[in-house]
Amino acid sequence: MTTMPPHKKTLDLDADILTLTEAAAYFRVSTSTIYRLLKSGEVRGFKAGHWRVSHAALDAYMVQRVKASKTAVYPPRVKQ
Repeated sequence: MTTMPPHKKTLDLDADILTLTEAAAYFRVSTSTIYRLLKSGEVRGFKAGHWRVSHAALDAYMVQRVKASKTAVYPPRVKQ
């Protein structure tokens, strides 16, 4: 069994608050894209040392984009 080095973190996409890297993985886009969405105000986030984004903010953005484009996509994540 191999273990990951301490500097290699796994992504926790089930967390309520995501880092830029986790948000980018959730949307399958680059971190630059998430940063641009934050800077433009399209996605709401906050800085706690580094940028953080909630799943709710990402899901709200996705719903807004779907309504605007009327394109079918997967439904937002439902917390169980």
